[in-house]
Amino acid sequence: MLLAGLVLGSVVVAVALGNAPVTPAEGVRALGSRLGGGAAPHTVADRVVWRLRLPRALLALAVGGGLSVVGVAMQALVRNPLAEPYVLGISGGASAGASLFYLGFLPPLLSRALSLPLAAFLGGLATITVVYLVARTGGPSGSGAARLSVARLLLAGVAMSALMGAVTSFVTLASPEPGKLRAVLFWLLGSLAGTTWARLPLPVLAAVGALGACWAFARPLDAMLLGEEPARTLGVSVEAIKRGIIGGAALV
Repeated sequence: MLLAGLVLGSVVVAVALGNAPVTPAEGVRALGSRLGGGAAPHTVADRVVWRLRLPRALLALAVGGGLSVVGVAMQALVRNPLAEPYVLGISGGASAGASLFYLGFLPPLLSRALSLPLAAFLGGLATITVVYLVARTGGPSGSGAARLSVARLLLAGVAMSALMGAVTSFVTLASPEPGKLRAVLFWLLGSLAGTTWARLPLPVLAAVGALGACWAFARPLDAMLLGEEPARTLGVSVEAIKRGIIGGAALV
């Protein structure tokens, strides 16, 4: 409850504070007017709070929540409290895919608002697929069923993360348009500029879906913290859980 209160309080603070000439009291009043169902005041405070600050605050909440949930799943996968999406190269691959699209190296498949997250997802998915294939042991040509080695998974993830970081650096330096270069650098730093209400549903659904999946598979994830063999003894489909964590992490 304390953490939930702190999160909600941080959203209120993010909405009430900013560079615009809007006092915190005006920001809170504008937000209360919108959420209370009353008529929206036609003021600068209402436009700044409702159209700019609140969508950015909610997007930051969704992104942070999704990454934290993925981090928890990663900790169960590698049994290390320091695990996070960067370890397996997912974030590096997503950054490389988004950079390639943003700088014009990849054609837009959908609208620009949807093509950027799609390019990031495909980059992360391609990277984690390579990591997964490298980390597999056994199979038809080996002894026993194919399994996923956590040690090889970590080593391959670190290597692919470095490679994708190099790709991102190369395409940004090779960009012929300085304006786009600055924009993509701000995006890679986590910029929330340009966030609108129309762009919120996709990241919110991804974060909520990740939270729901972790909640549903809480017991198998807890069992995996004991080790793979104890988890198998308890009836957990370890390899299926691993694939689910990897795919879900790439999506989020």
